[in-house]
Amino acid sequence: MIAIDNIFLSGRVVEPKPEDPPGVHLVHAFNASLKADPRVHMCVLPIGDGLTLCTRR
Repeated sequence: MIAIDNIFLSGRVVEPKPEDPPGVHLVHAFNASLKADPRVHMCVLPIGDGLTLCTRR
């Protein structure tokens, strides 16, 4: 199991704007790639600033 903390970045990751720092866009792309990967089961928990738990399928 892998846990990734602070994945919401104060809500900026949901709909990143062009003027957001590059890190916001990277986290958005990372979350999207995890969601699209058929090898990964992920669960996003709305705890604090967001926590993602990942396991292999």
